[in-house]
Amino acid sequence: MLGVSDQTLANANWMRWLSGAVCVKKPDGGRCKLYPVSDIEQIAQERLAAAAAAEAKKRAEEARLEARAAAPPFVVSEGFVDRAGARSLLRITERAFTHWITDGKITFGTRIHSRVGGRCTIYPVEALKALRAQMLGRENLFKGAAGTFEVPSGWARRREACQMFGVDRPTWDGWVRQGLLPCGERFEDGPTVYRVEELKRMLQRAGMLAPPYLHPDGSGAYCVPLCGGNVRDSGQREAIVDAQTLALLDGAVLSWESVNKGQATFVGLCRPERPKGVALRRVIMGVTDGAHQVGHINGDSLDCRSANLIVRTIQQRTRHTRKMKGMKGQPCSSRFKGVCWEKWTGKWSARIVADGKAYRLGRFGDELAAAEAYDEAARELFGEHARLNFPDGIDAWLDFDKLSRAENAEAAREGDDRERTRRAA
Repeated sequence: MLGVSDQTLANANWMRWLSGAVCVKKPDGGRCKLYPVSDIEQIAQERLAAAAAAEAKKRAEEARLEARAAAPPFVVSEGFVDRAGARSLLRITERAFTHWITDGKITFGTRIHSRVGGRCTIYPVEALKALRAQMLGRENLFKGAAGTFEVPSGWARRREACQMFGVDRPTWDGWVRQGLLPCGERFEDGPTVYRVEELKRMLQRAGMLAPPYLHPDGSGAYCVPLCGGNVRDSGQREAIVDAQTLALLDGAVLSWESVNKGQATFVGLCRPERPKGVALRRVIMGVTDGAHQVGHINGDSLDCRSANLIVRTIQQRTRHTRKMKGMKGQPCSSRFKGVCWEKWTGKWSARIVADGKAYRLGRFGDELAAAEAYDEAARELFGEHARLNFPDGIDAWLDFDKLSRAENAEAAREGDDRERTRRAA
C-alpha cells in the first residue's frame, strides 16, 4: 500500500509514523505485527502530496531557467559591444585586455545591470577603434600578453621577408650588411619590420616575383611564377590558374611547397601574416576540413585551374594513389598498378582491392593484358577517382613508351660517344 520494501518499513522513522501497530501471536506459532489501515492511507496521501509539491517546484525552476536562457541577460545599446566584442575588435587576448584595463589604457567602459541579475561592462565602438589605431599603429607597436608583437597591416617581419625572397636568415642578414636590402624599421623594444609594398617592388625588379601573364595556349588561364621557401629549387616553375583566381593573389605570393621530405608537393599561397603556405587548391575549392582532399585530375600539381581540381574523401584519394614502388625494400615485379608476377604459375596476376575486399581478376600471359584488366575493374569500382595504367588508351601508351625508349637509347649512345672521346683524349 505504501510502495516500500520490508527493510524500509522496518526503519525507525516509519515505525514512528506507524505508531498504532500492534504485535500479535500467530495461530501456528511465532509473532506478527499488524498496522492500522487508516494510518497507512493517511501516510500514502501525505507522500503523494509531497511528491506533487516537489514535481511542481522542479517544473517551476526549469521554466525559470528556460526563460532566463531565452531572454538575453544584457541589452547592449547600438554602438556598444560587450567585453568579448571589445576583445574581438581589438584583436587581443583576454589577458591582454585585462592588462590594458589595469594599465589605464581602457577607461571608457559603462556598467549596466542584467534583467536576471548581475552586471556587465559595455564599451563604445568608436572609442575602441580609436584605441586600436593608437595601440596597433605604425608608431606604437603593441606587445601582447603571449609575448608576441602585433605587426600592423602592410608590414612584414623579418622571417616573412625571408619567406618572400626564398632565403634563410643568414643570407638575409648578409644582404643587409652589403646594403642590398633596406634595413627596415626597428620599433622600440620590438622587432624589425619591412614594408610589404617595398619588398614586392624589389622582388619584381629581381625577377623572382614576376606578375601573372596569359597562358600561351589561349585558354584564358594565367601563369604565375612561383617563389617562396623553395624558390632556389623550383627553377622556372609556374602555376596555372583561372582569371577569377587572380583576386585571391592580391597581397600574396605563390610558392612551391613540399611535405613528407619531398614526397608530396603543392602550390602554396603565402601572405605576410601567414608565411607558411596553405595549399592553393584548397583555397580555390573552399575546402577547410581534414575529411576531404583536393586533387589534380591530370596529376600536375602546378595546374590549379578549377576544371582540373576535384574534391575527394580520404578513401577516394587512396583509390587514386600511384603504384607503390616497393615494399620492405624490395622492388615491384610489375610497373603497372594492380599487376604482379607469380613465380609458381609463370603468369601475370591482376587484382584490385575495393572497400577492404580483394578481387582477383585472373592470370595473363601478357603484362599489358593484366594492366588492361585492372583498368576495366577500376573504372567500374572507382569511377572518376580511379588511377588507370592507360588513361589515354593502350595505343597512346605504346607510342609514348616507344618514343621514350628511343630517346633513352639515343642519350645512352651519346654518353658512350662522349666517354670514348674522353678516353681517346
